[in-house]
Amino acid sequence: MDGLTGAKPDYPAEFLMDNVEVEQGLQDYAWLLQNVFADGARAAVWESKKDALRDAIQTNMRTAGPKSMYCWAADQCGVTTWSRFYSDSVSQAWPIQARVAPASTANALWSAFNASWPDWVTSVNATDAAPWAILAYTAATLGDKARVDAYMNGSQAHWVGAGRPWPWTIADSADRAGAASLVSTKH
Repeated sequence: MDGLTGAKPDYPAEFLMDNVEVEQGLQDYAWLLQNVFADGARAAVWESKKDALRDAIQTNMRTAGPKSMYCWAADQCGVTTWSRFYSDSVSQAWPIQARVAPASTANALWSAFNASWPDWVTSVNATDAAPWAILAYTAATLGDKARVDAYMNGSQAHWVGAGRPWPWTIADSADRAGAASLVSTKH
């Protein structure tokens, strides 16, 4: 056991995005137990599970070397690269925005992402693209207001103003709103 969660009982692949989302769920559940139900003992149990998963992500889902990044899947650490937008590069957004990545790692990842994909704001607002609002939320998490503003303007024109056509999802709406909220509170 490496401490990571599998995608499904009958499909045990360990994906970065899934594990970060599970880590967030454990964190949120521990918070609810502590702050809503005043059950510190149970909260501590779930906080411990969250910490163990966070440690497993750091230990088992990172590449080594100067181009260090998280592996989009645990079994892909040897081939994860900045040269693939999805899922290699985009998956870096999850540990950054969830603050699973330490601050120095998050900043290095974001710099490497933008060096590898300098036109991502334009490309995700193109006709044949996916909206990837999580990237705007990630930019906002790190205070990258210029990229958030560029995303907001482009997505308003291309996605929101057009009625949020497929492949826009409710997650994109939430991430776009979250990015706007974060940027407005940081400035």
